[in-house]
Amino acid sequence: MLYCMMGNDGATQSLFATKDLATSGWERIPLTKRNAEDFHDNSAEAYADETLGTDKETEEVPGYLAMDSWIDTSNENTEVDGSCANYQNLVNRAKGYILAGNNVSPTDIEKDGGPKAPPLKRWSDIMAIEWSREEAASALNFVIRSGITNDNTKAMIKQAYISTGRTKVPTYPGVDFAMAEGNTKAQTEAFYGLLGTYHGAGVAYMLAQHRAVFGKRRIEQIRAWALTTEWDLTKDTLQNVGMIVFISAVP
Repeated sequence: MLYCMMGNDGATQSLFATKDLATSGWERIPLTKRNAEDFHDNSAEAYADETLGTDKETEEVPGYLAMDSWIDTSNENTEVDGSCANYQNLVNRAKGYILAGNNVSPTDIEKDGGPKAPPLKRWSDIMAIEWSREEAASALNFVIRSGITNDNTKAMIKQAYISTGRTKVPTYPGVDFAMAEGNTKAQTEAFYGLLGTYHGAGVAYMLAQHRAVFGKRRIEQIRAWALTTEWDLTKDTLQNVGMIVFISAVP
């Protein structure tokens, strides 16, 4: 279970480090101003929430592009073409957050018939390496998932709302689903469901497998809301949504 893994001292730790970027064909390329503006626009409500303490002016805008070939040592040192997979995110170490923007993994491209994915391929490993670029970084407190279009995640958000007795997904701030004392079974299961989505699990693995970077921290709360207009759950539709994954120290 992901929640337990984040608090488990015995969780397997990732061995990937900065040196592995080049050997897996990755290049760190700053995003354009337009990229950053698009991500900000998709998360405008979150940036307007003063309680979060976001700050566009102190953000870094790293992009990682799998554009270079790499050597597959497991297959007779075969040279493998870069897939052009990319991870585009905004990072603010001083304020303690990441905005996950546009992310396409090498694994997804391989599944669609593209080149074999390199050993270093997961968003969680790439972003842990990025966060570790500065030793004095603050604690990571939350991750904004910008403009979610993934149908599986949207379906899980819909299920979380319905299972806790709701018929509509409001716009920001939506509803916070938390792992809290006094939860009903439905509330706890709704939290676990969101944690297990692509957008929750990536953060969970990053925390669990990179304890040296982030310390002993785990996801305790997930906020989900309808991105543009209120989502009527009585209708058989899936709307684009936003999500914030909140992170706390493990006692």
